[in-house]
Amino acid sequence: MWHVETDVFALAVFVIMLIKNHLYRKNQKNERYDFQGKSFYLVLVFSIATNLIDIFASLAMNSATNWWVYQILMTLYVMSMPLLAAVWVSYAYVLIHQGAQGSSFQRKHALLMLPYILYALLAATNPFTGLFFKLSPDMEYTRGILFMPVGVGAIMFYSALGYVLVMINRKIIKPAANAYLMVVFFVITAVFIWVQLAHPGWLIINSSYAIVYILCDVTIEEQRRNALYNQIQTQNEELQEALDKAESATHAKTEFLSRMSHDIRTPMNAIIGLTHLAKDENNINVIKEYLYNIESASDFLLGLINDILDMSKIENGDLKLKDDVFTKEDFSNSISTVIKPLMDAKGINFIFKMDGDPECIKADKLRFNQIFFNLLSKPIDPSMLYHVLSTYLISDR
Repeated sequence: MWHVETDVFALAVFVIMLIKNHLYRKNQKNERYDFQGKSFYLVLVFSIATNLIDIFASLAMNSATNWWVYQILMTLYVMSMPLLAAVWVSYAYVLIHQGAQGSSFQRKHALLMLPYILYALLAATNPFTGLFFKLSPDMEYTRGILFMPVGVGAIMFYSALGYVLVMINRKIIKPAANAYLMVVFFVITAVFIWVQLAHPGWLIINSSYAIVYILCDVTIEEQRRNALYNQIQTQNEELQEALDKAESATHAKTEFLSRMSHDIRTPMNAIIGLTHLAKDENNINVIKEYLYNIESASDFLLGLINDILDMSKIENGDLKLKDDVFTKEDFSNSISTVIKPLMDAKGINFIFKMDGDPECIKADKLRFNQIFFNLLSKPIDPSMLYHVLSTYLISDR
């Protein structure tokens, strides 16, 4: 009498775990990284299939009355005998290679399963050859000549192969609990098959597997939690980096606008001062000169305003210097136009004079003027001012 209660218990465990894993995979967006979970999901599918075959074959041996039903179910049972051991060897191979998908990996993977495929094809011929078991017309069951050496031998072969494979690569398999659990599985398979052969009716292998599967599921859940923690930590680091960049950009804008507010006041004061002078002047030539100076100061002011409006350059750090030809006369006129009215308003006698070579330099006119307007519009040590002017005006760069 074959007792299927333990197989039913194992089947319930496998189905519950399969449903749980299916729901996880359905809701998991980064499933491609969960290679162990995907592989274990397939292990559960094959486990349920072999468990059902085992249950129906046991029920057939207990009470089947139709010869073909008995024959087909027992043939399926014989075909599935080494299947789980082969599937677990495949599972171990996947964990060892960390989910590799190359053609070399697939070829070696297929090579591992080739012995089982050949075995299953041979076992499928049993209704006609009786190599693994024989069923008489009156439903008497007897083992065939290949049942022990090939059927049980295939189980022992895959159990030994899996054990050796795991032990050789135990340092590669992460976490280490996976290696221990696979060793336990292969040992249970190799030992309990002999227990069942010695005590017909004891269906203890699948129930033992159920315990191992539960522990495997716990290990997978721990890995998933760690993966989720690492993902959250990575996202937090990315968010912090984005926040730092945003704060840096905001600080740069604030500093830029603060400097620009001062730079804008300098030409604006010059424009206001020249406008007042032009209003009180009757000489048309002098008025034209004032208007020319107002235009020059306005051009400089417009350049500053354009820079302020083009904030995208500030954010991207893409403020580029122009390569303009700047003559002594241009520079002198710019300085005199903007600075002299400011000095006159303060009662300061301002004289701007340049000597020496070269006659012109290459520079960004707007930036160049900004430097000297800032220097001249603020209190500064005269020796420092002379050093800066000399450095920039004597150089030919």
